[in-house]
Amino acid sequence: MHPHAALLDGGTAIVETGGHERSSVSAIPVHRPTREIGSEPPATGAADAVAAPGRERLAVGAVALALAAPIAAQTVVALADALLGVPRPPALALSAAAVLLALTAAGMRLHLGFADRLPAVLDGSVRRHPAAALAWALLAGAALIQTTRASVFMADPAETGFSVRPESAELTMHAASCAFVAAAHLRGGDTDLWSVARFPVEPRQWQPSRAPLDTRGFRADRFNYAPAMLLLTRPLLAISDDYLILRTLWFGIQSLCFGTALVAVALWIGGRTGAVALLLAPVVWLATPTRLSLQFGHFYPLALALGVGAMLAFATGRFGRGGVALAFAAVVRISPALLAVHLVAARRWRALAWTALGAAALVAATLLAFGTEVSRKFVLEQVPRLARSEATPPLEASRLRIADNLSVSGLALKLAAAGVADSSAAGRQVAQWAFALVALVLVYRNGRAVAPSRAARATAWLAALNAGALCTASAPATYVGIGFLWQATLVAAGESPAWLRVLAVAVLVAMFTLPAMSAASTSDLLLPLAAQVLGLALVTATLLRRSSAPCP
Repeated sequence: MHPHAALLDGGTAIVETGGHERSSVSAIPVHRPTREIGSEPPATGAADAVAAPGRERLAVGAVALALAAPIAAQTVVALADALLGVPRPPALALSAAAVLLALTAAGMRLHLGFADRLPAVLDGSVRRHPAAALAWALLAGAALIQTTRASVFMADPAETGFSVRPESAELTMHAASCAFVAAAHLRGGDTDLWSVARFPVEPRQWQPSRAPLDTRGFRADRFNYAPAMLLLTRPLLAISDDYLILRTLWFGIQSLCFGTALVAVALWIGGRTGAVALLLAPVVWLATPTRLSLQFGHFYPLALALGVGAMLAFATGRFGRGGVALAFAAVVRISPALLAVHLVAARRWRALAWTALGAAALVAATLLAFGTEVSRKFVLEQVPRLARSEATPPLEASRLRIADNLSVSGLALKLAAAGVADSSAAGRQVAQWAFALVALVLVYRNGRAVAPSRAARATAWLAALNAGALCTASAPATYVGIGFLWQATLVAAGESPAWLRVLAVAVLVAMFTLPAMSAASTSDLLLPLAAQVLGLALVTATLLRRSSAPCP
């Protein structure tokens, strides 16, 4: 095993053992007493890339670049259309050309050094594991096809056959464009952005609008975000009033940020575990929750990327960008604030200070940009609605919603629907608050321990984010499942106990297919119930795992 060096406050050195991981940490000078526990110099990957990349690293690098290429191409072309009026070429031709160009460039080793940063343990893996290499090649091929399809539909909504669920008109024409519509209302002087008159509680009652923003036939979700969310969407609205352009730009921003986070965490872990996590990343990318959420435009994939990216930035000494990222995710979505509890437990005071500074800056920017009335209405009117679960459709409105809900309230409703137990609104609310308290304690307890490896730390971050997502009464698997999938890939990557890896694989299988299930009968609730129990078990087991060395 290769040691990972870190420093406690005061300059005392500690050693982290990475199990099967190959060390990719630069030496940390012990004479620097100001470094916080868990923080490390920015990882460069130099320890892993000990030689010129072999064909395996080149292939993995080529796939990663080819996955990003069609998304980036459609985003750039949409931006050129908005700013310069450049005609947009046929979407399918553009995406296909971008993929071919990326693969050709990678074949000519014009990978801009990306393959050099991949774990060197990948080299020779085809010879050592030919069956696994073939399976991964098929997985990568499926990811390339689905990513190309998604980029085409997000650039040209007329290509409905390329949507995630083309057989469902409701899913195809559903879009979480509420933040753009809210920004358009705000631009027109309307400050009551959370009114039922603007966004009905039941999304099916919302008719595609033409004013103040023509959503071109797409139905929007209710706007339940904090005003800081508009700091992202209002500038995009200034670029273009064309919803189809905004939709493409938002898809590009979210997809590229989330994909970058997937790869960055695996590279930071390094060694064998990081290599396996990288190879499993297409499973997360291909899963129905990920593809549906990115197609809808939910903020959740970006919130996950910001939360994990913030903790990664803190771990590599980039406190400023980490503080801004975590502050934005927590202010807009609230649940990522559980990562701040983790920082408190670990006594990461510098990281906390930067996060607090970032939150203060976001609040100030929101007040300056939109005035005080918008924030006043959110705090005094919308927050109480959220606390009373009045800002979302009734949890028991349909069996499909019951099946899709991964929260504790969803668990109670599943049991009630199956005739196992009764479920009252008051009882569900008590259970929900009790779970939130338990999650708070578990995250704090986990943060008090020194994680034995980088993989364990990254897994704990995702477990905290997943626990936070389950603290709300409504936690749709359509997007909350993404965090469980990501956490499961890291657990399954290799350094966890065998029983925990088996649990992670079970979660991967369950969450990968869950949103495709229906709930027309009681028996159809059994698989969603099993998936939910497995997910809760994985989060709990991860947060309960701790090293024998608590933080001083």
